[in-house]
Amino acid sequence: MIERLEQWGAARRHGWTGGGGYGQSCLTLPEIRSGRPHGFVPELAGHGEATDEAVRKQPRELQRIAQLLYIRRLTGREVARELSINEPRVTRLKQMLVQGVKYCLENQSVRTPPVVILLKS
Repeated sequence: MIERLEQWGAARRHGWTGGGGYGQSCLTLPEIRSGRPHGFVPELAGHGEATDEAVRKQPRELQRIAQLLYIRRLTGREVARELSINEPRVTRLKQMLVQGVKYCLENQSVRTPPVVILLKS
C-alpha cells in the first residue's frame, strides 16, 4: 500500500491531476535543463484514479498527511514541524491513512472509511 501511495504522489508531483489524463509533461523544467532527466513511468489511469479517490475519501487531516508525505515528500520530522505535532503522531496518522486508503480501495462504494478501520493498527 505504501508503494501505491508513493506512485500516486509521484504522479501528482509530475502534473497528473486525475480524470484519466496527465500533465503536459512528465519531466520538470529543471530536469530538462540539467540534461539528466529522471525516468518516470506514470501509473495506469484506472489505478491512479482509484488511489486518488481513496485518498479524497479520507478525513481532511489524513489527506493533508498524504499530500505532505507522498506529494511533497517531506520527512516525518518535517511534517511534524509543519503541522506543529510530534513525530509519533505523524507516524500514527500515516498508519491511519494507509488503513483508510486500503479499506476504500477494497470497498469502493463507501463514502468514507469507518473510524474503527482508521484506528486499527
